[in-house]
Amino acid sequence: MPNSKLPASYKSLLAKVRETLILGHQRIEAQKTLTYWEAGHHIIVEVKRYEDRADYGTQAIKQLAKDLGVEDSTLHRCVQFAAQYTRAQIVAGRRQFSWNHYKSFITISNIKERSLLEDSAQKHQWSAEELAAKIRSGKTGKRTTLDLKEEAPAKQEMLIPKRGTLYTYRIVKRPELGVKGGETRKGEETSPLRLDLGFGMYRRLTPRAAARFSADQIVESDYDTKEETYALKASERTPKELFTYQAVIERVVDADTLKVRIDLGFDLEHRETLRLRDIDAPEVGTKSGDLAKAFVQSLLKEADTIILHTTRSDKYDRYLADVFIGEDTFLNNLLLEKGQAVRV
Repeated sequence: MPNSKLPASYKSLLAKVRETLILGHQRIEAQKTLTYWEAGHHIIVEVKRYEDRADYGTQAIKQLAKDLGVEDSTLHRCVQFAAQYTRAQIVAGRRQFSWNHYKSFITISNIKERSLLEDSAQKHQWSAEELAAKIRSGKTGKRTTLDLKEEAPAKQEMLIPKRGTLYTYRIVKRPELGVKGGETRKGEETSPLRLDLGFGMYRRLTPRAAARFSADQIVESDYDTKEETYALKASERTPKELFTYQAVIERVVDADTLKVRIDLGFDLEHRETLRLRDIDAPEVGTKSGDLAKAFVQSLLKEADTIILHTTRSDKYDRYLADVFIGEDTFLNNLLLEKGQAVRV
């Protein structure tokens, strides 16, 4: 019988942990780590409900171990495991690491050191036994002294940011086969001049606007509140100011690749997948790649919009971007500074 001093909700906790552990033992090894994480998570959530009872955690684990027929140490590991990792990290990493791997990882309290150790274990494909031996051989007190310095991110040269001014455009000449400037097509006067919006998109100029501008001229747009239209005017800005936009993040593909919805002006939006310029982040599916992606997601989660400057120059004919969060945070360089990406 459960300890009479335990709250009534203990029975529910017992049922949840028992069900989780029984189902877990029926799963294949790839699911085992998630099972132990869930068991630990159930315990953590329950114990937090009784934070005013300092001894409840120890008491609950002791009674759970007795009722479930498992060792106290197993449940303590489950709790430690759920406290040090998120569920998303376990799901992403379970293909590489078994529960026996994680039993060794959770002995490393320093987050950065543990992450480096995980990268090493994945890179060298260490078995759980090899991992445990590595830790034992390099452990003094509570801090591991494994030689991980060579795998720590080296200090890297930062990028010089490229950032222009919003709503800056260039007039370009886009001739049509068989039609000359000033001729008519279907009764309408035509002009070869267009407003280059970027991404291969152009806006036709009215005959009146075309008469005011010339090819290669830089212009800017203003919103006329009275007329409720966008008006073009000649600008002193330079070509370096071009191709800078506001955008909304739709999805973080990985740390250096973003799916965005770009405001081109004139009530036009364009969806594009952009690669951050001159950096390379680890692939998603690896421990370091998943951490880098999560880092970018956490930064962009609170950003309603971003500012980006684009170029199209890589060998895959992709648009490359310098991305800015607010006025001061240059995402490309921040990833380099935090060791989440390297220069390319």
